[in-house]
Amino acid sequence: MKRLVRSNAALFIFVFLMGLVAGGVLIQNFPLPFPDKGHRLFRVVDERAAEVVQQILYKYGGLRVSRKFDFGPTHQNVMSDNLTVIAWFDGENCIPSVKPNNAISLAVNDPSKSVERAAWLLLKNGYQALWRELAGVPKDTLFVLETGAFCDTALVFRKPFWKMPTPKWRE
Repeated sequence: MKRLVRSNAALFIFVFLMGLVAGGVLIQNFPLPFPDKGHRLFRVVDERAAEVVQQILYKYGGLRVSRKFDFGPTHQNVMSDNLTVIAWFDGENCIPSVKPNNAISLAVNDPSKSVERAAWLLLKNGYQALWRELAGVPKDTLFVLETGAFCDTALVFRKPFWKMPTPKWRE
């Protein structure tokens, strides 16, 4: 009986200590009450552009709209990864960039077909769409789609990482 009590006490102490360690790690990495890792906001020219871009993100990236909200002059649609936000602003014109500084990368099995279909959807909805294969990488590996639906953002269609050529790592 004493042995059973001793082993139960040891087990309780072990579980209690492991709970403290796990709780400490969680609190350090995810401050209470909720984790907030921020978000990545990509601006589109208007609500119609947001709808078209969201169709593309769903079809080729599996991202769907999970929540929509308005905050001041902004209208934001949070995607299902809880990091990507597609937004447009009231009263502010955005001029689509000739050379976007940001991109949303989508891993697809056939980048060539995917970029053509996405461009067609954009063109069908009245948005400019220009795509090109990235120079310096093997053929049919990575395409950049620049569109008038975004303000300073492009879409990148690429093969999944396990089908991509090995990169040259930097230090």
